[in-house]
Amino acid sequence: MVRLTATAEFRRDESTREKTVNQYRFGATVGRGTFCKVKWVEDFDGNGFAMKVLSRSVMERRDVAIFRKEGGAARISFEKAIRAELELLQGLLHQYIVGLHEIIDDLEHQDMYVIYEGMVGGDLMHFRSSCCGYEVGCNVEAAKKLWGDQLCCKDAGTTQEKGELAVFTEGVARFLFPQMLEGAMFLHERGIIHKDLKPDNILLSLPLPASDPRIARKLRGLAEWPKVVVEDDPAGTAGVANANGCEASFRELLERTSLCTKICDFGCSQVTEAPDYRIYDATGTHLFTPPECFEALHYSDDGILGKPRDMWSLGVTLFIMLYGRCPFWSEEDVSVMEDGNCSLQMDIVGCEFSLPEGVISMQAMDLISGLMKKEPGDRLTAVSALQHPFLRSLEPDGPSPS
Repeated sequence: MVRLTATAEFRRDESTREKTVNQYRFGATVGRGTFCKVKWVEDFDGNGFAMKVLSRSVMERRDVAIFRKEGGAARISFEKAIRAELELLQGLLHQYIVGLHEIIDDLEHQDMYVIYEGMVGGDLMHFRSSCCGYEVGCNVEAAKKLWGDQLCCKDAGTTQEKGELAVFTEGVARFLFPQMLEGAMFLHERGIIHKDLKPDNILLSLPLPASDPRIARKLRGLAEWPKVVVEDDPAGTAGVANANGCEASFRELLERTSLCTKICDFGCSQVTEAPDYRIYDATGTHLFTPPECFEALHYSDDGILGKPRDMWSLGVTLFIMLYGRCPFWSEEDVSVMEDGNCSLQMDIVGCEFSLPEGVISMQAMDLISGLMKKEPGDRLTAVSALQHPFLRSLEPDGPSPS
């Protein structure tokens, strides 16, 4: 049950400089949105939460675009969009959806505070601009505190200097990705299309250290992408782990600790209608947007199928979990060529991406390909993807034959 609070009491301790709102003590800033910031907070009992701080003045003067079949594009206030998102979230109770805990909405106060359940693992992966890719990473001290000696938690070292990326092992991807599919399936059953599924909008309940070879492995040769190779494990620990067939026992460890992913950020989401659950815009992050959003929407008022739009985004997310890079890349979300076309959009519409060989298993490659079919009707659904052999196998990781 979401708590609705109409009074905000803001305090600052002059001796410690500690700030509080009602029962929440402010910690570090853990994220920033276009019009807000996200703070880590703890209540007086020590429970951690993520608090979105929204300025009323910004909400009142900013507008956002919405798209519907009737009337096409329209603009509404950012405040109205936020309140619609919060209303949607209040009805979403699922183990793989970030829960809304409390809304502090005091009209006499300059800010509105939205408190979500705390996910101490942070983003699924972190973007590193120097390599133009995503990698596994976490606060090492936090990982040590939570995992103890169950995982190898040490500083990952010189990955940035070497131009390497730490990506998930197939075993961890096989454990985490079904949770994302189940979260998407829950939304789709309710006619909700997320429209912005990506590693930045999927949170981990616990930090995962890239230094443990069961969690992550390093890819190098990124400058010659897609000719990326897996860095040899100098200690041979990853090989020993697989040789002993320990994925099942490692999976039991992850299950015992209740490690999970949760989908967050429903600012782009839309409630749609049966039977086709159509959407009428390309809202979201273009790197994760399917070709029909740039193709069909330009030539038709009929919109596009919503559910396959999310499945493409999950296919890109799985690609990134295993390869670190986006299958389509541009320095800018919208990069305009001399002829006026967007190069990123043109690449996606062409839908010719490389799955580097010799890095991941054929089953993993097949699942990614099934999620990223150019034709929306050919793509795997959340239900069919959950039945894919890659996710049902407990075989050790293995690259595809070169």
